[in-house]
Amino acid sequence: MKWKSCIIVQLLLFLAVGLTAQEQIPFTEFPLGVEYRRGLGLKIRDTAEIGGLIRSNRKLYKRFPDSALHGFRKALKWSVNARYPDGVAMALLNIGAYHANKGLYQEALRYYKYALPYCRSAIQKREQLLLNYFINMTVPYSFQGKNDSAILFYISAVETAKRIKDSSALMHVYANLSGFYVNTGLHDKAIIYAKEGERISMLISDSSRHPQLYCNLTAAYGGKKEWDSLLHYGELALSRARMLKDLRHGSSALSHLGTYYLTQKEPVNAIQHFQEMLVTEGDQSHFRLLDAYKGLGRAYYDLQQDKRALSYTLRALEIAKSSNVRNSILTSIWFDLARIYNRMGNYKEAIDYLGPYAELKDSLMSVERNKSVDLLEAQYQAAEKNKKIAEHQVLLKTKEIEIQKKNLWILGVSLGALLISVSSVSLYRYSKHKQKLQSQEMYTLQQEQEISNLKSMIRGEEKERTRLARELHDGIMVQLSSVKMNLNSLPPAFNDLQELPQFQQTVQQLDQATIELRRTAHNLMPDMLLEGGIGEAVFYFCKNLQQNSGLKIAFQMQEALPRLQQEFELSTYRIIQELVQNIIKHANASKAIVQLICRDDHLFITVTDNGGGFTEASLDSAKSGMGLKSIRTRVRALNGTMEIVSNPTDGTAVYLEFDIRTVLLKQNMYESQSQPDSSL
Repeated sequence: MKWKSCIIVQLLLFLAVGLTAQEQIPFTEFPLGVEYRRGLGLKIRDTAEIGGLIRSNRKLYKRFPDSALHGFRKALKWSVNARYPDGVAMALLNIGAYHANKGLYQEALRYYKYALPYCRSAIQKREQLLLNYFINMTVPYSFQGKNDSAILFYISAVETAKRIKDSSALMHVYANLSGFYVNTGLHDKAIIYAKEGERISMLISDSSRHPQLYCNLTAAYGGKKEWDSLLHYGELALSRARMLKDLRHGSSALSHLGTYYLTQKEPVNAIQHFQEMLVTEGDQSHFRLLDAYKGLGRAYYDLQQDKRALSYTLRALEIAKSSNVRNSILTSIWFDLARIYNRMGNYKEAIDYLGPYAELKDSLMSVERNKSVDLLEAQYQAAEKNKKIAEHQVLLKTKEIEIQKKNLWILGVSLGALLISVSSVSLYRYSKHKQKLQSQEMYTLQQEQEISNLKSMIRGEEKERTRLARELHDGIMVQLSSVKMNLNSLPPAFNDLQELPQFQQTVQQLDQATIELRRTAHNLMPDMLLEGGIGEAVFYFCKNLQQNSGLKIAFQMQEALPRLQQEFELSTYRIIQELVQNIIKHANASKAIVQLICRDDHLFITVTDNGGGFTEASLDSAKSGMGLKSIRTRVRALNGTMEIVSNPTDGTAVYLEFDIRTVLLKQNMYESQSQPDSSL
């Protein structure tokens, strides 16, 4: 029994040490200075005040990073004095991020490593702080080319975000991870993670990461030389960045599009995009300025304007020398300068730049070879180490067998108790799982019934619209035509009647009423929809509405649309009708765009305007209104998704997406007759 007592004592000591370590937080693991450690003249700050100070400086950081750094250091001082681990961790992570954004990656790593024990000892947000730590650690390792370390922290970040069910953070990680794979040349993986991030953003209705995700997709498709996809996502990234006022990714989208036009031998278009980068970005990012000047130099070289090409490329070289850029970028600038000087006939300068270019390129190739050799050597050493470990494990195994004999009877008793416990738990879990499956089946049936009811209601509405249209067209319009014929037969019998103003006015009013009635009947059941499909019907609807309302409407259909089931086409037509009518009634807009795109068995519909958009409060109020409720009902009945992006200064954009695989009419295809980006 003595050995049992020893084990119990050791367990108690282990628990006591663990509790003590949890309480005694190491607040002097990083160099804070004497005044920090002594806390001279400082008062213990309330944790809420520390949190408020950190949040306010995060907002300040976007415009005044140096001032924000001072605030983070102040929050660090308060947190250390108050022995508040959450505050210490948050302050150190933000200070590290400041250094990472400045390109000081070793300093950033130092602060992040100081933050780790405080993240683990946090009182309130331990998991969230660890998640932020993992995300932050990926940045310096990625930019230093230490991809193996970066990917380990990415994996930890993904697992932590999934464990705490933080969809917003998971979307952030996927956005960064797709960019990481773009930089490492794994474009297919970059596309997978970018689209997964986009899917999560749709689920949580958060479009804040769309510019970054679409920029990564643009770069990935560029790496794969799939130019149509590059152009699509590049323009999408640029439009979303402008709507969200995301200058950083707006400039990135412009850079990708400018590079695309260079590859397509369209230097004029490339210059337009690179010049817009200079206006958009200003002096905020050396890396974006470097891309702009380098791109302008290549564009003017293609136009054979060597002096301007030289001027821009030399500016790019100045920025590259003053910034912490990769050697591959520096070699490309030297090569550009060498070929510019060569064509200008300045061969001495050309050779001066061509020499370092060749030398650095050889050096980079040598580094890659050395990395391969180091990797093989590390694998050999690991194999030798594993061999020694295996020999040592054989010795340990013999001792373990002796110990197992002594503990065999304990194992038997424990196993019996464990079997009873496992059986009980298994029965309980089986019961709970069965209940959960039944609940899910009930919920699915309710959803299907609800969608069926919605479809029945919509079919009833459309049936009533059809009946009214037929009665208007075949009944009232025929009667009005008869009345007009009778009126036209009166002047021969009454000579003076033709000259009377009242008679002429009556005939004109009757003609106008007939036109309005015909238009109403057409809107209730458009023949163009039945004959030509959704694309042609929407085109003529926008064209007629523009003539009568004064609103300038641009209709865009970039690819051929297949014919779809009549019920589906009619419902989507009604949705577009309602959205455009809402613009005329409420937006006070001068321009609108209606866009239809079919890609990968999905129909994408976008309706945007430049009118007065919604504030957050007015958008919530509008969502409860009858107009948007009717639209959401139809979208839900069609198993589609809907997203509204709006602000008072930039107007409103409504994005709709439908899976059309179940409603395709495969034998009836037609090509779009409208041109992309055409204005009606």
